[in-house]
Amino acid sequence: MEFYISDEALDAYSEAVLPDGPYCVKDYEMPDNAYDPVANDIQAYFESGKNAPALEYISQVKGADCPAICQELGSGQTTAKEAAEKYDKDCAKQATQLGLDW
Repeated sequence: MEFYISDEALDAYSEAVLPDGPYCVKDYEMPDNAYDPVANDIQAYFESGKNAPALEYISQVKGADCPAICQELGSGQTTAKEAAEKYDKDCAKQATQLGLDW
């Protein structure tokens, strides 16, 4: 694992495959040949601390109605707050069905 996240390994990987997002390795500088949006736009969020893991990495439960809730939100049928409330209720329902303490 130590080599896997070393600058040497990341440099070798970046020579073969251009990064499509910042590497989550502290103090690693993106290579000069990185895609401009990665090097300029996305990297700024990492440097400012304005990022977080995707929901699937931090939540034990995923509501079954998530696709429908996202579709409602994306099409403007509901607000972000309403969608969040629906998703919270959906997750609570799923947790209850799984016998989890929610």
